[in-house]
Amino acid sequence: MRCGSYGPIIRRYNLYLCRHCFREVAKKLGFKKYE
Repeated sequence: MRCGSYGPIIRRYNLYLCRHCFREVAKKLGFKKYE
């Protein structure tokens, strides 16, 4: 896990990230944010 937070974790795509970290990584991975 990237950060020490124990909040909601996204386990999709074999990524174990909290939402905050996922937001940062998503840009690098090419995920697009849908409103």
